[in-house]
Amino acid sequence: KELNVPGEAKFKNRGVSYCTICDAPFFKGQDVALVSWGDLAREPVTILSSVANKFYWIFPSDKPIHDEEFIEQAKRVGKVVFMPNSEVVEIKGDAKVKAVVVRNKKTGEVQELPVAAVFVEVGYVTRSDFVRHLVDLNERGEIIADWEGKTKTPGVFAAGDIVAYPYKQAVISAAMGVAAALSATAYVMKIKGKPVASLVDWKAEAKK
Repeated sequence: KELNVPGEAKFKNRGVSYCTICDAPFFKGQDVALVSWGDLAREPVTILSSVANKFYWIFPSDKPIHDEEFIEQAKRVGKVVFMPNSEVVEIKGDAKVKAVVVRNKKTGEVQELPVAAVFVEVGYVTRSDFVRHLVDLNERGEIIADWEGKTKTPGVFAAGDIVAYPYKQAVISAAMGVAAALSATAYVMKIKGKPVASLVDWKAEAKK
């Protein structure tokens, strides 16, 4: 999901990131901001606690997560600055992100925080309605497919973040895309009556 604030679209991939585990290493030792709360915040907070020099944890309520032990653990690391009851109103920069503007919803106070990146981890929006009649979807709207990318409908394959798989990373999506493409190729070859390369039995090959 996006924040839909001024500057967000302009600085996508130039400091605005929706994948902390993917992009945090590029900002090692720098000050950054994290917009996240609930269980979604566990992974990015853990990553930024080890990578960033300091990070502002921005969330809309009094507490970012209902887990006191996790909050205390983040405090002990000493890199987090809590920004409760807050929301991002603008992201600023030139060629890349330079600052994030945050407003406290209770007091109305506005602060401009100098940061090199803004990590947004507030969930995902699935856009799968256009294939709802062809595939099975889970409660989050993700497409259910097997490891070959096959769905319930022959000839319809799925891959990437839209698939019901817990890890949303570009490298994983790319690998899934390759698998689905190979499966689709094999499907077409079978329809045409042409031979299809099958999986190799490595144990049998080793005995030769």
